[in-house]
Amino acid sequence: MTKACRKCGEVKPLEEFKLCSGGKWRIGACNDCEVKRHRERRKRLAYPVSVTEKECASCGEVKPASAFHPVPMNTDGLRGHCRECHKALPSRRSGARKKQRRKDAVRAGRAYRTEQSIKTGQRFREHLRRVDAALRPPVRRCNPERTRGWVKQLLQDDPSARGLAWTSQVYRARYRYDPEFRAKEMGRRYAQKQADLLDDGTLTPAVMRRLFAAAKRCPDCGRKLGPRDKSLDHIEPKSRGGAHSIFNARVVCRSCNSKKHATLPMQIPLSVAA
Repeated sequence: MTKACRKCGEVKPLEEFKLCSGGKWRIGACNDCEVKRHRERRKRLAYPVSVTEKECASCGEVKPASAFHPVPMNTDGLRGHCRECHKALPSRRSGARKKQRRKDAVRAGRAYRTEQSIKTGQRFREHLRRVDAALRPPVRRCNPERTRGWVKQLLQDDPSARGLAWTSQVYRARYRYDPEFRAKEMGRRYAQKQADLLDDGTLTPAVMRRLFAAAKRCPDCGRKLGPRDKSLDHIEPKSRGGAHSIFNARVVCRSCNSKKHATLPMQIPLSVAA
């Protein structure tokens, strides 16, 4: 497949375009144009070397400018450490990073991760994957070729769908030509409507704010919750007939909420035997 660059206008293969942060779409400019843009930006923001001598931040000696690596983004155009001290920095930095991680762990009230804790966490995650694979039904994968055929058939039957996004076209095509997907979506919509009828009005915005403020740790994984890591979870999912009520709501981390999906909460041990 090919794509036209928005900068130079040339048509190039998709491999010449970088993926976006989500990993699903590609940026509009090709790699060559992106390299040129970054070089021009560095030249525009670069500071020239304005000193002949400089004091090293590590050894404290005053050395000529030739003893420092050039760094265009610094105000004087040179690195803060001399070339000799810069070679010894990686080992010192790794030790400093470990100390900083240990300080952050103590400040946050959690234990510093050792090799044993890392191995225990790996075994625990493997245990979660096995439990999840055993309890969750197999996912029905969609055939890409069949989906593209459905989209082509949809565009022939309904020309008004040409203005929709690709994801909307795929959804509408699967809903029209895939009986299993259509039955599943109709059941989900019916369950959602039934759940909306079970809203008793106790879960108001003020109540939700108090719930989020009182939540300190995730009830599933026990991790300390940050201000941006909290999400509202229905204990009995609304798609299964659960009510939108304070008696059916709790605050969990986003990771556990996404893993739970539309299943009932499971009692999983927080530690795995060695």
